[in-house]
Amino acid sequence: MMKIYSVLFILIFYSAAFGQNGFKELKNRVEEKMIHSQNRESLALINSNYSNFQGDQKTELGVIKIEILNELALVDEAFSLSQDILSKPNLPTDLKLRTHLQRALIFETAMKKKSCKDELAKAASILNKYPELKPANYTYFLIRQASYLRIFDDHKKAFSVAVEAEKYAEKINDNKNGAMLNIALGFSSFEKPREALQYFRKALQLYKNYKNYNGIAAMYNNISEFYIGQDDYRSANRYADSAIAVVPRVEIFYIIGQVYNTKSKILEHQKNYLAAFHHYKIATEWNEKTNVEQRDLKVQELDLLYNSQKNKIRQAELENDMVSTQKWNSLLTLLISLLVIFILLLLYSLRLLSKTKKKIEFQKQSIFAKNAVLKRNVHEKEFLVRELNHRVKNNLAVILSLIGFQKDETQNVLYKHKIEQLYLRINTIALGHNLFSYNMNSFEKSTVEIKEYSEKIFESHLAGFPKELQVQNDLQEILLPVDKGLSYGLLLNELVTNSLKHAAPAPGQPLKISLDVKENNGVAHMKYCDNGVFFGINDGSNSLGHYIIDAMVQQLDGTFEREDSCYRIVFSVDGKASTQAEKIISLKR
Repeated sequence: MMKIYSVLFILIFYSAAFGQNGFKELKNRVEEKMIHSQNRESLALINSNYSNFQGDQKTELGVIKIEILNELALVDEAFSLSQDILSKPNLPTDLKLRTHLQRALIFETAMKKKSCKDELAKAASILNKYPELKPANYTYFLIRQASYLRIFDDHKKAFSVAVEAEKYAEKINDNKNGAMLNIALGFSSFEKPREALQYFRKALQLYKNYKNYNGIAAMYNNISEFYIGQDDYRSANRYADSAIAVVPRVEIFYIIGQVYNTKSKILEHQKNYLAAFHHYKIATEWNEKTNVEQRDLKVQELDLLYNSQKNKIRQAELENDMVSTQKWNSLLTLLISLLVIFILLLLYSLRLLSKTKKKIEFQKQSIFAKNAVLKRNVHEKEFLVRELNHRVKNNLAVILSLIGFQKDETQNVLYKHKIEQLYLRINTIALGHNLFSYNMNSFEKSTVEIKEYSEKIFESHLAGFPKELQVQNDLQEILLPVDKGLSYGLLLNELVTNSLKHAAPAPGQPLKISLDVKENNGVAHMKYCDNGVFFGINDGSNSLGHYIIDAMVQQLDGTFEREDSCYRIVFSVDGKASTQAEKIISLKR
């Protein structure tokens, strides 16, 4: 008997030791591939071995997987996995800390300021409570904090935090985050170009040391963009060519797209429009490949999630069946000891219950199958809508580029002006698509928020207006359906265009434009004014601008009145308020 126990103990010991060594070997292989940005291979390696581990080992693989998904820009899948990990009971503190830091990156990518700040606060609380976690995580925490400050808050403070991260990394000899740290310092030092360039070159050298070709290409491209910002197109072109030379060894498609897009900008500045368009087309093709790759990875992750859920349900059913069987066996044993008649009755009851159970089991399986199909259809629907809107934006961008090329080639001032007006109108539609927010439950609820839309329209006009212009906005955050949102944008574009073209303020006074939009019970009240003493739209009632204003007001199902240089426009925000809006509009008429 003692020999048997000894053999069992040895087998259990070696099994545990093998499992631990297997996990360490897998983890080292994954981290080695991540250093070289072989993210797709790392993800495949984790997915193929995920079911071989349990407990904290499986959870740690999940945290590493979140980091990989963030690198691949699959933020939805990364967020879902982080929710699952944080819901686990008795989650180890170090894994909880790393998960909060990755969630901060997820919310930063999604431009969710408050959520990103909350995640950083949770990470800071853990570091303060458990200082032994600092050596492995504090440098990366400071990098995330500096990135948050640079994007959302204080550029100068971001630089000071990045410097603190650099000092701490030197103190503990942390080389893992070296490239990322120098990138953060570079982006935070744009006011000091020489220092920023020095940090970028350090990051480039670190990527070269690791033979991380994705990082090398990305840094060549960042440095090229930096020189474009300094109007040094000669240096920018040199680094852009270096990035293109590395492209055959780059695995991440969106980095390749960025490289060719930067080269297109440089060629466009050099007025080599044909080559610029060619590189822009290549960039678009790589961006499309990125979308296809992300779609495939999304499908793969959804399949894994579905299989995981299916296994959990199957395990729960088996456990329920075992419990039920044990109860019935006990009851059957008791009844046999009492009376044969009760046994016969029990067998008859069991037969009925068995039929009912099979029927219920069949219904459950049918429900699960239908739910899986519905979920897959929803994801496909969401992907198609995103893809359609993405293609529309890309096509509008190509159209705007072609119009820009045509404008540059046109010598006739009148035609150049008309082309510029066409450019602004199409750009207004493109801005609307960039702000387009959709609801998967009902496409009729797809919306555009007019406050941000209005500001973008004014910015597009301010960029090309040579004189002093003052704009005063008082706008509520009103959501309009997409069709009405675009009509509103075109209406505002025409009003601003006519003000810039025709409004003549008093001598010595700058041109002032004010826009006031308020919503009351589903009805939008819009007031647009400028301080011009002359408003040219009166002189050409049959002009295209006047026609567009009339047409857009009709598209909004509204009405307008004008007094001097002020327009007052009333229209319904959505179909639910149409009755009340019609009453107000009819009174206005």
